[in-house]
Amino acid sequence: MEQPNSASPFRTDPLAEIDADSPPINELCQRIFDAIDEPAIAFALSGSELRTASYAALDRIVNFAHNCATGTIEIIGHTDSLGDESFNVHVGRQRAIAVANYLVGRGVEPDRLKVISRGSAEPVADNDTRIGRSRNRRIELRWLPERGS
Repeated sequence: MEQPNSASPFRTDPLAEIDADSPPINELCQRIFDAIDEPAIAFALSGSELRTASYAALDRIVNFAHNCATGTIEIIGHTDSLGDESFNVHVGRQRAIAVANYLVGRGVEPDRLKVISRGSAEPVADNDTRIGRSRNRRIELRWLPERGS
């Protein structure tokens, strides 16, 4: 049995279970985007420069964006709580823009992308620890199916 790759941008391979009895494409696309491991998308501290280690995860997102060609992809930037909140909102937005630019540069249509920043408003970990702050500096991706699909 193949061992899971800890560097994989996905918790599981969402395509492994697709067959003729699979649910409609919108549900499949939702499962795919729900399986994306956003911590694989990393940035320099206090900046929006993508780390090269993020490229593999982003390339998988590009692939799925092409396969799920309808709907919108929300790219939500988050930061830790260090610094002024207006700066954090700016950094979160710049990080989301960096991801959007990467996707567009690989053929994802810009009108399918929605960039949002939450700054430090929605932490997933304790901002009092280095590890917690690291977890809070993240990108979330959401796939919003086209209405009526």
